[in-house]
Formats: sequence, structure tokens, C-alpha cells
Amino acid sequence: MDQRPSLFQRRSESPRQELERVQRQMNSFFDRFWGGESPLDIGRDFFPASTFSPQADFEETERDYVVSLDVPGLKKEDLKIDIRDNLLTVSGERKDFRESGKGRNYRSERVQGSFTRSFMLPNAVRADQATAQCSEGVLKIVVPKAEPAKIHSVQVQDKLAEPASPDANQTH
Repeated sequence: MDQRPSLFQRRSESPRQELERVQRQMNSFFDRFWGGESPLDIGRDFFPASTFSPQADFEETERDYVVSLDVPGLKKEDLKIDIRDNLLTVSGERKDFRESGKGRNYRSERVQGSFTRSFMLPNAVRADQATAQCSEGVLKIVVPKAEPAKIHSVQVQDKLAEPASPDANQTH
């Protein structure tokens, strides 16, 4: 008998915990379907209220991929951008911005903390030519597309050419 928990099995969880469990199971299903990663966005949580996770827009132009993230209050020193094997990863940290000693805090809805967002770029890119700019709380990353691979035709010969002898290149 299969001992794995069912997607619809009742548990003593809060509604949020139950939804998070269902989300993990659905993510696992889609991960297996797409071979280990979602088409564009990897690791995005549907419940960002308890942690800082910037919203993102992904755009493809004729020559570039453009990713824009809302990062209000972050400085460029708070951000890190890496591109490896067509995986664009943006990480950063929003530090505690509350001022201490100026009264009692009754409610705080603004979140802080570390975040990591990863995006699988659909095609080969020129990572060494990527640029990033942060202005008015929006981080804009532009990653140029790589030139498509060119086809090189090889003619079939009747007989392969003999390799040159190492002694043939030496003069006496």
C-alpha cells in the first residue's frame, strides 16, 4: 500500500499550511513534468506576505531578455545578480528599516529579509554583456541573446586525408 500522503488527505493543519503543502505537491508535479524546473520562474512562493520576495516582469525583445523587479528601498549594494547556464539569479536583502526607541510598534506590514529569485532564460545568452540598473525602486536587468548557432556543412570525401607526419614539419 502506498504510504505517501494524499493530495486531499485531511490533516490537523491550518488552512495556510494546507495550501502551502498543496502548492509544494503541485510544484513537485510540474517539476517532474518539465524535467526539474519550471519554464521561466523557479522557486517563486505563492505566499510572499511573511518574507520579502520582489514581484517581477519578464520581457523578450528581438535582441534581449529583460527582467524587471520591484525592489523599493534597496540599494545596489544590497543586490547580487548571477547568470550561469541560462539561469538568471537575483538575490538581495531588505534590512530592518524600523527605527528603534521612537515609540511602540503597534503594527508592521512592511517585510524585510533576504530573497532569491531565479529565472530560466529560454535560449543561450551573452552573460558577459548583461547590464543592470536600479532606478526608483525598480531593478532592470538586460541580458543580450546569443547569436544562433550557425550550421557548418562538412563534405563527405571518398577517402580521409592522411594525417601529417610530425617529422614532415621539421626542416633539416
